[in-house]
Amino acid sequence: MDEFKLRHPEEQFCLALSALIEIADPVVIKEDQECARKFTIRRHNLETAFSSCYNWNSFKDLFNRIPRNNLFLLAVVLTDAKEWARMKALAQLKNRCKVDYASCIDIMDQLQTEKEYFDPYLVFPCVATDRQFAAHSDRDRVCRICHGKFEEGCEIVWKGCKKHAFHEDCFAESLIPGRENPMYSFCTCIMG
Repeated sequence: MDEFKLRHPEEQFCLALSALIEIADPVVIKEDQECARKFTIRRHNLETAFSSCYNWNSFKDLFNRIPRNNLFLLAVVLTDAKEWARMKALAQLKNRCKVDYASCIDIMDQLQTEKEYFDPYLVFPCVATDRQFAAHSDRDRVCRICHGKFEEGCEIVWKGCKKHAFHEDCFAESLIPGRENPMYSFCTCIMG
């Protein structure tokens, strides 16, 4: 893996993409534990390649190389992208092709709800989808810190109850020394 990180970013991206394409089959990943492990490593390598993108043009240049007919891979990359890039790419996808947008959101939701297969080591971001919050009451569809609504595609942190969540940025800010850790704050869901 260290050898991978020493490569030029362009070469790193091409290697990571081709390696992930080889095994980007959700059915196989779910059935084969070794394949799931390889998928996680290769997914991380591709995420590392994208992490060098600090503006929209550099992200778009790499993102546009992903085969458009591989919606699973597109959804994986969008899930792992930095939030600003994910939100912009999702907005453009929604404007250009609502069917592909809906399919990507469905796959992103699957990546979140079946983390035991697609993220068994819990190293990738948790991304909000409307479907995740469909069964929640209106008051549970907002960040427990800022009380702002979760926009589809934003990064979130779930409390242990899986009924309440925080915006990832709100959660990170709340971890300033001297503040109560919201992860361990009183949870109204225990009231019944």
